[in-house]
Amino acid sequence: MANADVLCGLSPGRRLDTVLRDDRGPGLGSCVVEAPGGFLLVPGAVGVARVADLEAAARQRLVSGLAELESRSDTVLIDTGAGIGRDVLSFAAAADRLLVVVTPEPTSITDAYGLIKCVVGRAKDQQSPLPRVNLVLNSIGSVQEARDVSARLAATCERFLHMCPEVLGAVRLDPRVPRAVRARRPHLLRFPKCRASRDVSSIAERLLQIL
Repeated sequence: MANADVLCGLSPGRRLDTVLRDDRGPGLGSCVVEAPGGFLLVPGAVGVARVADLEAAARQRLVSGLAELESRSDTVLIDTGAGIGRDVLSFAAAADRLLVVVTPEPTSITDAYGLIKCVVGRAKDQQSPLPRVNLVLNSIGSVQEARDVSARLAATCERFLHMCPEVLGAVRLDPRVPRAVRARRPHLLRFPKCRASRDVSSIAERLLQIL
């Protein structure tokens, strides 16, 4: 249920499903649009069941298209759907770095561990490199809450998976985020000095240093 274009106030004419429907047509580059803030966006498919569970050939075309975009970009960031479907795992396997977004709710922590476990298991089964796994904590109420969530997840991963994801940063709860969503404007542009915007900027700066 892709909606990054909605959050950016865009109305794209071509989307990801348009590219995937025609295996002989133009690639992902044909549906790239300029988004506010200076990045390029490939709008996802909204409410198209086929994209939620791609066939192997379509999934490979998509991964190949991302490789083409990578040759023209500094960084390619893939916002996957929730869950542990085949497409999510394929994107994770193709990535250099995996950012797992987790909130303090027990269900989110459980889901985050489940995703990391599947990614680690797939890498072992296929004898392929494991992408670097980072945690991004979202909707955090306090510094102590961020520490508790990351420590709990790290301890579980160390005990059962023999690896420890690195915490990239935390984004605090901020009432200005839903206000920006209703305005269809990224909160970093609508409210650049609010807590959430400062947190996201710090995470982005750290990620750039790592890359």
